[in-house]
Amino acid sequence: MQCLGGYRSSIACSLLEQHGFTRLVDLEGGWRAWEAAGGAVAR
Repeated sequence: MQCLGGYRSSIACSLLEQHGFTRLVDLEGGWRAWEAAGGAVAR
């Protein structure tokens, strides 16, 4: 999961876990954190 800031994707992961999904990955901090850490971003 990913979103711009990380908050909504963490909520989405929590909701999916409540419904039995177990293989989830959340991009902590979202795209902003990814870009700040030097991750590649296509515009």
